[in-house]
Amino acid sequence: MARAPMDAHELVGADLNEGHPVGRAANTTGPRKRRRRRMIWIALLVLVVAEVAARLLVGHPQAEPLPTLQVRAHPTCGWAMVPNSWHRTYAHKVKVNAFGLRGPEPVQGPGPKVVVVGDTFVYGLGLADHETFPAQLQTAMDGHAVVNAGVRGYSTNQEVALLDELQEQTDGDVIGITVFCWQWDDLYETNIGAAHNRIEGRGDVAFDTRTKIEGWTWWKWQGRELLRRSALLMTLHEWRKTPADQIPRNPDWNRVIAQLEQARAVSKSNRFVLFVVPHPLGIHDKNFPSRELEQQLLARWQGQKIYPLEPLRTAFSKPPVIPYDGHYAAEAMAVMAQSVAHALATRSD
Repeated sequence: MARAPMDAHELVGADLNEGHPVGRAANTTGPRKRRRRRMIWIALLVLVVAEVAARLLVGHPQAEPLPTLQVRAHPTCGWAMVPNSWHRTYAHKVKVNAFGLRGPEPVQGPGPKVVVVGDTFVYGLGLADHETFPAQLQTAMDGHAVVNAGVRGYSTNQEVALLDELQEQTDGDVIGITVFCWQWDDLYETNIGAAHNRIEGRGDVAFDTRTKIEGWTWWKWQGRELLRRSALLMTLHEWRKTPADQIPRNPDWNRVIAQLEQARAVSKSNRFVLFVVPHPLGIHDKNFPSRELEQQLLARWQGQKIYPLEPLRTAFSKPPVIPYDGHYAAEAMAVMAQSVAHALATRSD
């Protein structure tokens, strides 16, 4: 006997039994899409709020436009800034003089002069010319010409070599007072020969890449710059770092003191002052490992020394650094310059 045609209810039931819920699919597709869109908008809102919060709490990331610092191989220092050139440190334009140092040409001839020797701290990463420590020291020491002899990434042995070369270039005329800046990272020593060999024959290269920023390197730099514009990404990147782990635990103090004594001998200046720069994270945290190292050096050094921990602690309630960089901001440089100027004015060796 022929089977009667199925009615509508039987047809839907058959579809469901066969795993094809035709009627239900038509009713659920819209809500699923709406839920998906809602989740996307919520995720975007969370990211925007996190980005704004990072900018309010930490600060705005700074772009690193080209050209960056250019260096070339140097036989006694490993690398040196390219004389008579210019580059940018974040938004600020930097002029390198004929001596391969940041700032105007050193004033020669009679008159009181100060040379400040050091690494990135003295150079003034992320700061305008007038905001660097040497520039603010010159303002605080009215009547003194101050030379910025700071080069990014230098360790103590390189700074000694630079000081020796500066003496030869100027016949010792430029130096009256030497302020030798020391930080915890000076406990690490650069292999000058290896640093020189790494870039020898490459011409002028970017300090950050040790190559010319062109071709694929240029594209990678631009991609990195895009990521650096996000405060949220920069905050997550900073959270991965553990600054305390970078501090050496058992330094070779004999080597450190010997190098500082060598710097004092090479300077041939009337006064040699050791300026121990506190680690920003150690200003208020007495248990931060750099504090003990700084105290140990101060106890070992026989000669004039300056340690502006108290002025920094009094002036700032949190580390006064450039956001997402870690180096001292201009306000901190001003406080330390005033401290050093006062010490130089009230005491002599």
